[in-house]
Amino acid sequence: MLSELVTQIFNVNPLVYVTLFLVTVLYLKKRSERHEDNIPPFPEKPYPLLGHIPMLKDGLVEKFHEWRLSTGDIYSIYIGNQLYVVMCNAKILKEAFVKQGDIFSDRATTFAGRNLKNGSLGILESSGPNWKEQRSVSMSILRSFGMGKNFLADKISEEVEAYLGELSKAAGEPMEVRLITSASCCNIICAILIGNRFEYDDPYFTNLIHLLDEMMVLLGSTTLLNSFPWLQYLPGDYFDARKVLQNSKDIMDQFSQKFIKENRETEESQRIDNFINAYYNEMEKKNNAGTPTHLDEENLLFVVSNLFLAGTDTTSTTLMWVFLFCIRYPEEQAKVYEEIVTVIGTGRRPSAQDKSQMPYTNAFIMETQRLGCIGPLGLSHLCIKTTKVEGYTIPSGTSIIPNLEEVLKDAATWGDPLVFRPGRFLNENMELVVPEEFLPFSLGRRVCMGESMAKMELFLFTVGIIQRFQIEPENPESLPSEESVFGITCAPKPFKSSLMERN
Repeated sequence: MLSELVTQIFNVNPLVYVTLFLVTVLYLKKRSERHEDNIPPFPEKPYPLLGHIPMLKDGLVEKFHEWRLSTGDIYSIYIGNQLYVVMCNAKILKEAFVKQGDIFSDRATTFAGRNLKNGSLGILESSGPNWKEQRSVSMSILRSFGMGKNFLADKISEEVEAYLGELSKAAGEPMEVRLITSASCCNIICAILIGNRFEYDDPYFTNLIHLLDEMMVLLGSTTLLNSFPWLQYLPGDYFDARKVLQNSKDIMDQFSQKFIKENRETEESQRIDNFINAYYNEMEKKNNAGTPTHLDEENLLFVVSNLFLAGTDTTSTTLMWVFLFCIRYPEEQAKVYEEIVTVIGTGRRPSAQDKSQMPYTNAFIMETQRLGCIGPLGLSHLCIKTTKVEGYTIPSGTSIIPNLEEVLKDAATWGDPLVFRPGRFLNENMELVVPEEFLPFSLGRRVCMGESMAKMELFLFTVGIIQRFQIEPENPESLPSEESVFGITCAPKPFKSSLMERN
């Protein structure tokens, strides 16, 4: 990639040479001014201008693991001129994100944030008082809709039934379940956001799912643009910058803007039965009371888009790992099915009340989250005030990478971290045990706000799928790989499953 980039750069007009020269001078000046006494150590000496980027050509997760082994649980790297500190164990992350939450809860500006305003609006990339209010109000609304409670569980169960019916149409023939799984998870968040679900063959809905799926892939191409924003102006859209911006606009126009507008123009706008109307209700309460607020229509646009993207992709990607581990470890799938038959039987759908009685199934799901690890490097945080962590100085303006991959696959914690073994979450009495190092949703003030809903979805989907189908490989002689495709979330490489109806 780097050699292609260099070729691309030097094939354009001479102004690029001048730009590169000025950027290099500015970079070296800032680097020389940075206070680097007692910051976490560098695993390798950074290159001028590029920092450690050339060393990452063979994969971020792999190189970060290598650096942890050679340097320790906290170390520094440069991506361009930006200093990053990588934190690799639960104790250090707790010291930063929990004990010093005021200092480490902001986000650094990204390519998307600069170009779409979502660096200052919404939830995912915003910071400061605006972020706090958007998150607080959004959490309050989601809880009022029963997030993590039986009411929402019933809605999820209804969607699971529709999903299983769709899967049964394949009649055991090998199928790629990724898009239909995304559609089903998307329907759940749609029911909350807009008070409506879609049929799986609805052309509008299928187009929306394709846009979302493409967006998750494209965003992985824009990482370098966070540190080198001028790269987006090179000819050829080498980093998919224009595609990402267009996809973001399409999702915003076709989903967020569309349903916000429709909801406010109908007689249903006063009914608080969906997130959009509930948000407007909270906004109007504060405005009528003269209370200063960051709640407004522009923020709502980004909040809805944030929840739509995050609420769909994370759960559906984890479910793809459920399918894969069922195929690769049929004996574990059999143990889950045995517990399902014992606790639930085969004649009724699973419910939220069953969850507490099914330790092995919960352990299977947790082991899927641990080994699948859909967010290996989390989302970066920004240090807003010079402080100390683990005895090291973290300068103000430093970006923090929470290396959840290392936390979830640390041999010191898990013993055999690369082995799929649900029993690690059970004690001798077959009771569920959750180590503090189990952090698939991260931790601190930026912990995933949909955690309780995601847990309920994963339970009801997993139990529903295994209760009804035996999941088998397309070809028993060639099982799908456990290698993941690195991106905004890390999914398994594409594979097909044969879903054989039980009974």
